[in-house]
Amino acid sequence: MQYIITINSVTYDGEFASILFNPQDTDIVINLGLVQLPFTFNSGLLDPPIEIYGNYTILVQGSDCSKTLRVPAPTPTPTPTVTPTRTPTPTPTRTPTPTPTFDPCKVPTPTPTNTSTPTPTPTVSLTPTPTPTWNPCITPLPPPTVLQVLIDQHIIPGSVILQSFVRYNIPLDVDSTVEYDCVLVSLDGERMVIAKQITMPLGSVSGFTEVILDYDFSSLSDQNYLENTRVPNVDLDVEYGVNIISSIPPTPTPTPTTTPTNTPTPTNTPTPTTTPTNTPTNTPTNTPTPTNTPTPTTTPTVTPTNTPTPTTTPTNTPTPTNTPTPTTTPTNTPTNTPTPTNTPTNTPTPTTTNTPTPTTTPTNTPTNTPTPTNTPTPTPTSSPPPAPVIYYGKIQNANLSTNDVSLLIKLDITTSIDLHLTVSNGIGYIYILIPKSMPQPSIFRNSNSGCNGFVIPIISKPDVSLIDNFGYLTIYSVYRTYVSTNAAVDVWLCE
Repeated sequence: MQYIITINSVTYDGEFASILFNPQDTDIVINLGLVQLPFTFNSGLLDPPIEIYGNYTILVQGSDCSKTLRVPAPTPTPTPTVTPTRTPTPTPTRTPTPTPTFDPCKVPTPTPTNTSTPTPTPTVSLTPTPTPTWNPCITPLPPPTVLQVLIDQHIIPGSVILQSFVRYNIPLDVDSTVEYDCVLVSLDGERMVIAKQITMPLGSVSGFTEVILDYDFSSLSDQNYLENTRVPNVDLDVEYGVNIISSIPPTPTPTPTTTPTNTPTPTNTPTPTTTPTNTPTNTPTNTPTPTNTPTPTTTPTVTPTNTPTPTTTPTNTPTPTNTPTPTTTPTNTPTNTPTPTNTPTNTPTPTTTNTPTPTTTPTNTPTNTPTPTNTPTPTPTSSPPPAPVIYYGKIQNANLSTNDVSLLIKLDITTSIDLHLTVSNGIGYIYILIPKSMPQPSIFRNSNSGCNGFVIPIISKPDVSLIDNFGYLTIYSVYRTYVSTNAAVDVWLCE
């Protein structure tokens, strides 16, 4: 089977030409696009593969008419087989010769003779099938509609070597790139994302790139994969095919072993019941002020405006804690007998009143005791919801511990994509911690003004759980650079 042909021309080498391929004995016409001569065509990349035999219509840019290159399939030379044919051997027969009689009025009739005619052996000949022709002078090239991209990703030991082979089914008339993320998964579940970018020059149908990582090949699992595959700035429908070729042995599936477990025998363990205890609370109704109620109203007439003192203490006791004040008043009553003497200017009659009459002061107190029910009870206010926090910075440790988080910068922010972070210089790995409840970036680039610049190789580390300032537990995704660096780095988190 022949799948590769090189089309060149002494006159037109180095120039661009549009090529159509019509496979032999078919009505199919395949547009190979605009290519540069000499051009090597691999028909084995077609789906299904087709041999190179057929007609190639070539239109060089700047030329008015096309050239046709016919590549016939080699005809197998038939080995002549001598087939014995029974050739009839003429047997001479004695034909009586009539004696001619001369008649001058008749033309003599020739005597018929038996002539042995050889029987022709039929030969099988190939009837050429008319091939549809295309004249670029009249009909322009039909544009391609689907770009098929085949990616062969090789993972080779020697540290870790990533060899990427890319093939197109048709050449493009512009420069293009194939971009994707190669995700390597270690045996302990860590993800290492390596951004790949293969440049495909104008007219090219294949490309290659190689990256060597300083990583232990034996620590890789066989769960590696590609993601975010794309061909930017190509106005075609793109179909992708991916093959991952590696010599990594398959991860052994652990065989579950039946471990006998000691089933605890249920015992009648008395379940402690919580007996509610009457905890004394500071209820305003439990104040001892009712002891003031025994004060008789025997001296209602003695409650003139002579004793303004009652208005001093009750009005100043809006809380139940101040209620003991009235209880102190009766105890001081014997010694406060001079108190009425402080208002002699009003009426001298209080001097004639019995000394126990100062108990009139408590009589006003019970009327004020309901006021403790108006004491405002402090109601707990709910804490505001925690603001999203992103941690970033440099840590020298290759594995993150919760104690290391204090070394990172804390950023209160509401977005985690299309975000610029500036990491200062100093030796260490760059760590970025993002709450799992927030959108996660798809790629990290060395840029301060948008999702451009070089891709920063990032490893996904195990999630961590942190307690924020409000006491809430938050789970964070942890991203770490593949290598340690001493330089200041601008990091752009792309969507």
